[in-house]
Amino acid sequence: MVMDVPILLLLGGLLVFFVRSDELRITHTLVAVLLGAQISSTVLATELNAAIAAANHLIGTVLT
Repeated sequence: MVMDVPILLLLGGLLVFFVRSDELRITHTLVAVLLGAQISSTVLATELNAAIAAANHLIGTVLT
């Protein structure tokens, strides 16, 4: 559990770097998948799921 935070920060930093470089490659997909897998195994998963569900509900009510 102690290694999760540095790994999340490293993968998040790599993903930001790749997105800012404006070049889409397979490495971007790999980093994004690894970051998602790491986040899903942390406590943040439930909070992110609730935030995404709330955003979907808000968008759904605005568009209807």
